[in-house]
Amino acid sequence: MNNNLLSYKGFYGSVNFSAADEVFYGKVEGVHDLVSFEGATVKELKQDFQKAVEDYILFCKFDGLIQYSNQTGYSSAGSDCCSSKKYIVEPFSAAGH
Repeated sequence: MNNNLLSYKGFYGSVNFSAADEVFYGKVEGVHDLVSFEGATVKELKQDFQKAVEDYILFCKFDGLIQYSNQTGYSSAGSDCCSSKKYIVEPFSAAGH
């Protein structure tokens, strides 16, 4: 596995660093949607990645485009989840709603 990838629930996220902004950032790979995440530390980056994946899964479940299998992890029902749409999935915060 590539050392510059995070893995969570069958999803992979790229890892990059912006020296100018002093922040780690990435996006979930292998999906047709833009799902990004970031963090000032590696710990924050991993937490934001996992939160972005969880929010993406919820979003796709809401649209009826993803299903869960205990043996294979998450898979789309038909084509890739939300493949005809482009979204930036921001982590959900109960305090903000």
